[in-house]
Amino acid sequence: MSLINRRRLLWGAGAGAVLASAGALHFAGSPTRFLSAADDAEGGHCLLGLDAAGEPTYCLPVPYRAHEARALDNRLAIYFARRPGRQCYVVDMRAGTLLATLDAQPGEHFCGHGVVSADSRHLFLTTYAFEREMGVVAIHETAPPFARVGQIDTHGLDPHQLALLPDGATLVVANGGILTHPDSEREMLNLDTMDPSMVYLQLDSGKLLEQLRPSHHQISLRHLAVSADGTVVIGAQDQTSGLEHPNPLVFQHRLGSELRPFEASASEWRQMNQYIASMALSADGRLALSTTPRGNSISLWDMVGNRHIRSFSVRDVAGASWVPEHNRFLVSNGLGQMVYLHLQPEPRLELISRSVSLRWDNHLILV
Repeated sequence: MSLINRRRLLWGAGAGAVLASAGALHFAGSPTRFLSAADDAEGGHCLLGLDAAGEPTYCLPVPYRAHEARALDNRLAIYFARRPGRQCYVVDMRAGTLLATLDAQPGEHFCGHGVVSADSRHLFLTTYAFEREMGVVAIHETAPPFARVGQIDTHGLDPHQLALLPDGATLVVANGGILTHPDSEREMLNLDTMDPSMVYLQLDSGKLLEQLRPSHHQISLRHLAVSADGTVVIGAQDQTSGLEHPNPLVFQHRLGSELRPFEASASEWRQMNQYIASMALSADGRLALSTTPRGNSISLWDMVGNRHIRSFSVRDVAGASWVPEHNRFLVSNGLGQMVYLHLQPEPRLELISRSVSLRWDNHLILV
């Protein structure tokens, strides 16, 4: 399905030059509603705040690429380093300024994701202790100076996205299972022996409650989302060779049950080109959405029927979020576009904004 109803363009052709010459930009107007990292046309990295209409509220140049982001409260947000990055950035969303930089400990790097505790006092960051070859969840305070106060073993390599279950006491983590080292950047060093898993951890004790593995050891579990009833939907990246017999890439799970791949045809899995970038869930937990930049498409999934519903063509799409006040999904892509997936009266796409000078990164987060 092609993009339709292009409503407006954001920023003129000279915006990139303005960004490069002026440094941090702060735009007066509506409050920040979404968070995303981005790259400019020259390959520079920046942190973006966007309002409800998809217009920028701030644009902060940074030296290293970010991945996901989270609001710490109604004023502060943190942008997580893209692995194997060693810096996370804390931003004042109201002032549109960079407040602090959080550095990884020696022998460790960040893995792109984090989540805030139910009481908003602690931040949990997926971290790879490469010198010890183990995944950890680093625990930091959410107030300055954002001190590290503990860690939890993830019982696997390459921890990526994590989330709290609705009880606020259980953490679910996707271990990608891939051995890397910063000296080799993102090179995969253990394809023959990689061991992906999804783990549930008790927050107060760090106890491992459950660990599940996909049917093939080269199906790297990476991104997830959690519904209000505790159901987890998981997106994977397939490191096997070839697409002749494609593996499932999207799963759902409830604590105490089996990992269930969604039902889809071989051609539908093949279209996703072995790569899921983001997962999102509707507020009622009945629909899931996955994005695949390598497959240039988004897919809608029936959580109740455990099946694929439909795919839509969106080039280089990665970021995804549910927008509750509009009862629809919003996705972003590497072309600087933000696109609504309307669900009623029937699924359709609407291009709501576009930046000609910025390329949105992998994740789009609702504040």
